[in-house]
Amino acid sequence: MKYSAEQGGEPFAGAVKGLLKPAPTARYCDVPAEFPEEWSAFLDGSDDTMVLPFTPASFPGMIGRAVTGVYALYSPAGSGRFLLNGDQRLALDEGKLVPTPGLTAGPGGWCWTATSPLWRGWA
Repeated sequence: MKYSAEQGGEPFAGAVKGLLKPAPTARYCDVPAEFPEEWSAFLDGSDDTMVLPFTPASFPGMIGRAVTGVYALYSPAGSGRFLLNGDQRLALDEGKLVPTPGLTAGPGGWCWTATSPLWRGWA
């Protein structure tokens, strides 16, 4: 038996991608290392918000754009916390998985709002 396959093209690739089911995905992010300009501006400025441009490219291999949860770790531990997109229900407490219904990776980024003055003064 001899078998050969031909390229299905973009329409076929799109149809196959549409059949893929989203699966839980995890990704580690070191904010100061991956977003040094945003982090530096946050630490040096007087504004308690920081917009991090998480886009679909930030999540390689992810199907769709939905982000179902965020797990935050801070160093030094207990140094403060952020609210994701300013929402009190999305408080990023250290060491806790926060479900994020409706959060997507998109062009606008995520706005992190500091809720503790302890962030100032450490880098």
